[in-house]
Amino acid sequence: MLNQVHMPQTEAQAVCKDGRTLDIIINGRIVFGVHGRPHEVYIIAKDNTANQELERQLMAANQELQELAIRDGLTRLYNHRHLQQELAAEFERAQRYDYPLCCLMLDLDHFKNVNDTYGHPVGDFVLVELANLLRTAARASDVVARYGGEEFCVLLPHTPLHDARAFAERLRRIVEEHLFRYEQTVIEVTISIGIASTEDDTFHKSDLVLHADRALYAAKDAGRNRVCAWVDVAEAVGAPGT
Repeated sequence: MLNQVHMPQTEAQAVCKDGRTLDIIINGRIVFGVHGRPHEVYIIAKDNTANQELERQLMAANQELQELAIRDGLTRLYNHRHLQQELAAEFERAQRYDYPLCCLMLDLDHFKNVNDTYGHPVGDFVLVELANLLRTAARASDVVARYGGEEFCVLLPHTPLHDARAFAERLRRIVEEHLFRYEQTVIEVTISIGIASTEDDTFHKSDLVLHADRALYAAKDAGRNRVCAWVDVAEAVGAPGT
């Protein structure tokens, strides 16, 4: 009786005479004769290019779906839900490794007037343009997200408060000096920014956002188009933890 051994399935690529590259699957078996010597060898090569391409398309589609799940549909920044996940992770790392983490909350000044005066398409353009400015100004390690409406959030890991102030002020100037041009219309845009830091005896991640948000509204109350830190607000009102 002849014995046979199946060879392991192997994937390879073959180059055709016309230069095309094919993904192939190779199967084979060896048939041994009565004296234990190879008697016959069968090799089957199957073109698997279509399946490989389909698999690549499925992987790309899955990656796109994952991106859609964490991105804001208009600005393509991180959305609110993903921001909360990033905030929890960044806050936990900052606490564990004892480095400062700052949170910036920023808001477009008088954005309702933009929508009322020029219409919502122009308002959407301003939001997208601002998102692009934020994305360009931020570091690769920073987390930039649309918090909701015309409000945005930036997390700055490994950043002490004085550096966060400098970044926020630079960002404020960039927006103030940027030409927001929609077709033939130029829109003047400014932002107000609130800052909070884990250096301010912030013991919970939700407090970091809350304090940055309160500092933001203090900046608006002070006249808008300015930067305000929670530590300054807390000192002014005599809040605990300062």
